[in-house]
Amino acid sequence: MRRTDQRKKHSALYSKLAVTGFRTTRRNEWGERVMFGWFRKKSVTREADTEAFRLGERVAQEIFASFDHFMKSRFCGLHDNYLNVLRGNFQTDIGITDAPPMTAARIHYEIFLDEVSYLKQKMNDEVAHHMNSWIEIADETGCRPHLEQFFQQEVSKFCDDLAIAGRTLFTDYAIPLKDADVSWRKVYPELAEKFPEK
Repeated sequence: MRRTDQRKKHSALYSKLAVTGFRTTRRNEWGERVMFGWFRKKSVTREADTEAFRLGERVAQEIFASFDHFMKSRFCGLHDNYLNVLRGNFQTDIGITDAPPMTAARIHYEIFLDEVSYLKQKMNDEVAHHMNSWIEIADETGCRPHLEQFFQQEVSKFCDDLAIAGRTLFTDYAIPLKDADVSWRKVYPELAEKFPEK
């Protein structure tokens, strides 16, 4: 991702890391102002302030690049994998004989949503572990809550998009599943009594 695209994508958090966080100073044990805890200065000059801003920009770029790379390399294929499993279940449900096809499809869809919910927690845990060193740096600048919130929002967006795609897939299979359900009830009327139509 080009630097300008990256900055535009993460503009709000980028500003906090580059400006707010890395311009934060504190006093060390000698009473001197310390910026970022890495070097000591007796006062924060405009030059030092500019240097801190540039440091913030550089670190923010590295954080977002690391996060984007991790998300793509670790989770990119999961989207298609989850949908392929759900699609395969729907295709199997159309020809099922021991239960109404639509009932089986609804069960598989609910299982899919449960798995997406579990995936969200798993992704949040893995992101927090992988990005831990950057989170610690953000903690030094007071930006940790913003960074963690950003990570969680991105994970939520990934999982929300996956859930929506699953619902769309269910809609795409609704007609063949309904037709199969009607046929099944005609072939197995006694068994169908155990599964009232909804």
